[in-house]
This record gives sequence, structure tokens and C-alpha cells, in this order.
Amino acid sequence: MPERNLDSVYTGLQLDQTKRELRLLHFTFPEKDSGIQAIADTEPLHVILEKVSLDDKATPDKAASEFIALSYVWGDADDQREIYVNGHAIWITRNLDSALRAYARIYLNMASRDPEKTEDILPLWADGICIDQGSKDERGHQVSLMLSIYAAASFVFVWLGEGNVTTRLAIKLLKELAHPSDHFDAKRVQWQALFQFLQNPWFTRLWVVQEFAAARPLSILMWCGYDWILPSFLCRTVKRLLHVVHIDPLSELTRAVYTTNVIDNLLAIDQIFFVRGLHHSRRWAVPSIIKLCILISTSQRSSCTVPHDVIYALLGLAEKSKSIPELYPNYRLSIGTLFAEFFKTAVESTGALTLLSYVKHDLQTTMPSWVPNWNDKRSDIPARLVSFKTELSGDHDSVCTDLFSASHATVANCRFTPKLTICLCDGILVESVSRLYGDRLVGVEFTSEEICSWIERIGAALTHIWRALHPYKQEGFLEALWRTMLADQVTLDRKTHCPAPKSCRHIFDIIWNRSNNGHEENDRLLSNEYFLPVLQAVASSCRFRTLYGTASGRVGLGPPYTQQGDMVCVLFGGSVPYLLHDRKNGSHSFVGETYVHGIMRGEGLYDVNGKHKATQCFILT
Repeated sequence: MPERNLDSVYTGLQLDQTKRELRLLHFTFPEKDSGIQAIADTEPLHVILEKVSLDDKATPDKAASEFIALSYVWGDADDQREIYVNGHAIWITRNLDSALRAYARIYLNMASRDPEKTEDILPLWADGICIDQGSKDERGHQVSLMLSIYAAASFVFVWLGEGNVTTRLAIKLLKELAHPSDHFDAKRVQWQALFQFLQNPWFTRLWVVQEFAAARPLSILMWCGYDWILPSFLCRTVKRLLHVVHIDPLSELTRAVYTTNVIDNLLAIDQIFFVRGLHHSRRWAVPSIIKLCILISTSQRSSCTVPHDVIYALLGLAEKSKSIPELYPNYRLSIGTLFAEFFKTAVESTGALTLLSYVKHDLQTTMPSWVPNWNDKRSDIPARLVSFKTELSGDHDSVCTDLFSASHATVANCRFTPKLTICLCDGILVESVSRLYGDRLVGVEFTSEEICSWIERIGAALTHIWRALHPYKQEGFLEALWRTMLADQVTLDRKTHCPAPKSCRHIFDIIWNRSNNGHEENDRLLSNEYFLPVLQAVASSCRFRTLYGTASGRVGLGPPYTQQGDMVCVLFGGSVPYLLHDRKNGSHSFVGETYVHGIMRGEGLYDVNGKHKATQCFILT
């Protein structure tokens, strides 16, 4: 395979990175062939590049540049095809080659009444060719223009790959499901085809979120082989499937969604349309850095090849006129420095430590313990107690991050070393972890009986151990225990209630006493309207978490790697308490967020006499 001679390809076509310049790709066809025959052959394609500017205006002598933007998956980097660009042979992925041939084929067929009129093919913008991938500086510049490029394009051509019998069957069913009907009348083989199709890697490609959001209304063309799809069909079908999963969790269709592992793809596709709606809404008026936090934290089911792009692929949707200069695309930065800079920028801009709830510990990482690794896609981690959420209501947006207020209305006071390896954070030391309970809920799915049995075991074991120690004089130890198991929140009628209604206690009482009454208690459980919501809340809050007791007898829920002796702290600007590990050298490792009943609403800031505790500086490494 010849080397890719990029210097020759882009000679004379260097982009001025102080301007909004880009390159467009034009097809050329040998005179001996018609266009249709040329793209059908196995011979390499021939294209030329033209440099244009997004700021070019139409003049009497020249029309403004019109072009199509390509949205595709690069595909296997080792599976490549040759193409001639400005007369020079280079190598591109097979999927990009097939996308170029499909695009040319479709537009030539549209102009088939005049086969020689190949100028009807609008020029194309395809990142794999139009960007000099060997230049990190140019990649950064072009990434900063990505939103503008897709917004300026006349159309966005989405290529989902070559079609086959399975994809045609899937697309046929997808179009049928997009139309309202009372039931899903499809054969098993059709569902299998659809679920396989929805696992196309394009649907979980992170760049798609921005490309889809930026596109003009009614300008997106989706193709798989020779079959087309309207985005509205895809949107309606995915929403119908997710609705069934929500309202009928025991249905055969719901089980199939989970057993085929297509649920994450459905949620990722739904997120694509959700972000597009937000982007085109005038009501999403929140600061740029909060937008970016929301976009990154809610797009975790999507992935990208270059680790930096987990931020850069969404940056354009969040900022206006480079309003977050600290995060301007720079592929020369280490990934750890980029993520630390993002954390620093978010904390200094918002005064909140919400991003600490996104820390997932990876023993292999070299990043500081307080820096979230946004490329960590592991599922065997606890659900977050705090997260960025956005809700459109009336004429305003509300960004809801706080179900709790452990630090009251304090503002984060963090300082960072120049190389962003250490974060100095002010807060209060409340107490420490004194004992752990090793029986944990571990797994992806649980039956109702598995959760009930776990609750029963916890109640029997911990009541005897901690009853004499607990400080919950007014509400009682069992009250504190069941609220801890729920993290004091439960979803009823799609609305989160925090604190959890006292009626939830009845479910726990029945479970803890059912060994005495057997089947009679099980019947009472099944007939109680709180039964399933409470079990779902317990599974969400306790899955992969460790129950622990503190030195004063409080009950807490911590990450799976919680250790005896870890410090329970309230850091200023944090909605929840956090666990820190003392490294015995004056510094601390960040362990994770934690629920500790009795200090979730500011109680940990004060001593037993109501006096504010002394502020400490914690050195996080």
C-alpha cells in the first residue's frame, strides 16, 4: 500500500486559520466513461479540491458556494481504498469510498436526463479528505468550524453503509412503525432485522449529535445502499419503541430490546433528536459552559475514535463566538490536561462541583483522581446522585442539578496548580467510614425477588450492628436505613420525589416482616402501587454501591471501592457529600460522591451545638 502523500495533495490549498476557510471536493470522470459507469467500477475515483470560505457572498460574477456535507462512519482503518485527489493517489477507508460513490450515483441518477451534465453534482465536504488529517493545527481549526459547516450545507448526506437483504427488511419495518397504529404487527425476523440495523455504528457516533443538530430543517438525506430514510420516520419509530419499554417492561418486545442490547442505541438516537430540538429552540438560554456540561454528560452512550472529540464534537453546540476560549480545539494537549481544563473551566464558571459526580475510577488511568474520564464507557458503575438535566418549561429553561444541598448555598473555592495535577478545595470534614457491609447488589438486571431478598438481608444484618450507635433519635434507625437504600428519592408517574414519600416505608416494613407471614405478605407487596417504583429506586441507588456505617453510627452509600477510614467531607459548592482517601502525606485521593443520611441538606456543616465547623483545605491529587 503506497504512503499517503498529504503534502502534495494540499499544496497551494493551505487554509488561513484566522478565517473560516475550508476545502470542497469535486468529482471528475474520465472522458471514456460516463459518470455512472465510473463510480460503479472498481477503479479509483478521481476528485479535485477547491478552497472556499464560509464568509463568501454571492456577487454578480460568482454565486455563493453551495455544497453537501457528508455524515458517515470512518470504518475499519485497515480496510482502505485508493483515490486520486488533485492527481495524487492517497488512501481512504472503504466506507468513505462507498459513501462517495453512493453520493455521486444518486445525484447522477437524478440528472440522468442529461448524463453528460455532471456539473449538477454539488461539491462535497468530507472530513477524511477535505481536512489535512496529518496536521493537528488544521484539524483543530476545522473542528472549530464544524457546526458552521453543517449549518451552511445545502443538504447533509448521511451514509449508513451498503445495504443488504437484512437492512432492506429493517428499513421497510421502520417506515411502517413510523405511522400510528394500535399494535406492533411484525414477524420475529423483521424485529431481528430492525434491531440489527439500529446497531449501525453511525447511530452512536458522537459527531452525529452536532452534525444532525446543525443541519437546516428538512435538509437531511439518509441512505443505506439504495434505500432512503426520512429522519422523522426514524425519530417516531425510536420514540414508539422506547414508549413500549417504559410502559410495559414485561412485554416480549421489551425483553427483546434488552436481550439484543439495542436499548443503548435507542437512547442514543433519541438523544440525537433531543439535542437537535434544543439547538433549534430559543428557550435553551443557559450559559455556554453549562450547555457543554449537559451535552457531554447526556451523550455518554455515543463514542468517538479520537479521545479529545468527546469534548470537541459537542463544543460548537454549546458556545457562541468562541465563548469558552480555554477549550478551543487543540489536539496537541494530552487527554488528561484537556479533561482537567474542562473541569477547571466548569467549576470556575459555575461555582458548583457537579462534575465530581461523574468521576469513574480506573486503576489504569494516569489522570488526577478528581478529573472525570469522559471516555470511560463502563456500565458496571453506580448511578449518579447528582447530574445535569435540562427541562424546557414555559418560556424558560431550568437546569436541575440539585436534589440535595449538602453544602447549602456555598460556592466552590478551588485552586489549581499550573499543570492541573492538583486541585485545592475548601470544605468541611464531617467524619469517617468505620465499617463496611460487603453484601452488594451487583449486576445489570434483577428480579423483584432478588431485590426483596437483598433488602431483607440488609435489614436483618444492619439493625443488630448499628441500632445502638445510630444518631437518628427522632426518626429511628430503620427510617434512616430505608431512605438510604433509596438515596431518599423515588420516581412516581415519571416525576422524581426527593425526599421520598413516607408511604414508601410500608414496602420495606412488609419485606422485613414477610419471613413471619410468607405468601400473605408477598400478595400485599404485589398489590401495593409503590412496590415496583420502590424496587426500581433501590436497584438504581444501590447497584454497585457499598453500604457503610460512620464513626457516629450514620448510614451511607458509597462507591464500590469505599474503604474503611475514608473521610466523609462536604466540599463547598457540592450538592452531595464526598469520600476522600487520606494518602498520609498531606494530600487526598478523590473516591466519589456519597449519600449519608442526615447530612444531605447542610447538617454536616455544623456541630452538635449548631456552630459552623472549621473550614479545611483538601489537597486532591
